[in-house]
Amino acid sequence: MGSEKRWKTFLNVIGGEILQNPAEVEIVYRLVEAIRPKVFVEIGSAHGGTLVIYAGACAPGATIITIDTGLNRSFAEQLTRSIELLNAAGHKACWIRGDSHSAPVADQLIGWLAGHQIDFLHVDGDHREAGALADWRMYGPLVRPAGIVAFHDIAFEPEPGARAAWDQIKATQERWAEIIGMPVRVSGGGYALYQLGLGVIWTT
Repeated sequence: MGSEKRWKTFLNVIGGEILQNPAEVEIVYRLVEAIRPKVFVEIGSAHGGTLVIYAGACAPGATIITIDTGLNRSFAEQLTRSIELLNAAGHKACWIRGDSHSAPVADQLIGWLAGHQIDFLHVDGDHREAGALADWRMYGPLVRPAGIVAFHDIAFEPEPGARAAWDQIKATQERWAEIIGMPVRVSGGGYALYQLGLGVIWTT
């Protein structure tokens, strides 16, 4: 699927809202596509747009799991449709509904993994410094060697906690990259333009 078609699918899934920078996501998509994940986990999926996008980079029949609170009713309805779309495409997709920092939620994920490791982990949940660090400490060890972990909003000024967490995480890693594109107008941001940014690490 070409990038233009990917983003048409993305916009159809999320109803036209934009919470991502397409140029940034396209770069990460290509990095993920190079490893063809069999297991993809996303923390914080909102309406499921990036869940569907990155699923296109996964192996056929991949296990795709989202962890999301579902507190936003509109987003929850859209995320449910995203899960249905992925299952209809032949993936094994599921939604673990709850707080990613909860031990029972982490236990559910481990159960779904059934002994397998994560190939690609996308962290886009709690953007507070402590919350993002907790997601990394809880779920980072579940990622296989030479897997990929991406952290969203590392350059988003209204939520500096994600950047603070990323700076600490990358300092401990041998191989990492920052993907920060031109500012974009995001939903809920009025007329302001913001940089979003994605931090990527390759696990060892």
